[in-house]
Amino acid sequence: MGRLKITLVMLAVCGFATGCGTLNGAQPLAEDEHLVGVTFGGPVLMALGPPIPVPNLVIEARSGLPSLSGMPFDVNYGLNVTAAAFGVMGVHGGASLGVRPGQGWMPSIAVTERLFINHNYFDTTKEAETRGHSLVNQIDVTFGWRLGRHLLYAGLADYLDLGHPTLLLGPFVGTEVRPGSGDFLLQFELRHMGATFDPEIADVEFLSTGTGVIAFTFSLGWTLGAEEEEGK
Repeated sequence: MGRLKITLVMLAVCGFATGCGTLNGAQPLAEDEHLVGVTFGGPVLMALGPPIPVPNLVIEARSGLPSLSGMPFDVNYGLNVTAAAFGVMGVHGGASLGVRPGQGWMPSIAVTERLFINHNYFDTTKEAETRGHSLVNQIDVTFGWRLGRHLLYAGLADYLDLGHPTLLLGPFVGTEVRPGSGDFLLQFELRHMGATFDPEIADVEFLSTGTGVIAFTFSLGWTLGAEEEEGK
């Protein structure tokens, strides 16, 4: 199996190489505002009969920082709990920059950068030669539309194995729902991961359109800190 196929397998399995599901960065948080949450799911597995998302669980948070030249800016960070259960330490960190605010039906535009660091050096049950690490960079360009307190978003992601760079593009769509007037939110997201590559990468069968794999994630989150902006 070539390095490109190995990279896409790692993307597909998620919990063992990259965090395919995270809280969206469509609209960065205000200064001193924080968001904590959990994301569950991943590529849709077909091997067991009915379509079932990989049970990947990520605990994460976002924190708003001072704006950059008037553009909202926040950082994101998290831990992949599913990976840890299999002896892999998987963490991610990055930032989102709101390059344009939304107005009416004109979407906001944000750029999100994340680096996923994964290794199994602490897993003493593995032979030394089987231990290693991966560094995968994810860049999302996201368009967002506010509907009152709720959010619709869509965009394009690229996953890049820093050891062996290869273009792996993937479009995505999602929604963030804030029930009632509280700080609680729900997020649902669908991604076409590795849409530029043949999905025949392993014996395990994932849901695919003919290229890449389809992933579905569900998130729960709570906003803390700064008062919400009007309409958010």
